[in-house]
Amino acid sequence: MDRVVVRLVSPRRGRCRGCGRTHVLVAGALVGGLRDGLEVVRAALMAWRPGVFGFRRVVEQYVDRAFSTVRGWIRAVARGSSWWAREHFGDLIPASAAGRG
Repeated sequence: MDRVVVRLVSPRRGRCRGCGRTHVLVAGALVGGLRDGLEVVRAALMAWRPGVFGFRRVVEQYVDRAFSTVRGWIRAVARGSSWWAREHFGDLIPASAAGRG
């Protein structure tokens, strides 16, 4: 029988610069489900061209992820609405997408 270790964790809260509200900050190791590395997200965003090469074609030809997942990445970066999008992918936002949601 495997030994189970239980550890009490107290998550921190942080204030969002975009919306001004606070959010619970949880360590990645504690979050279940699929998490994509920055290299996967970057590959999708590098392939994306607004009005020419949309999220569906990106999914079909470049990344094996759900349409809704890739669409979410693209929308977040195009809006510039999240700090992680601006921090990691701001250089990939086409000028024609500035201000689009």
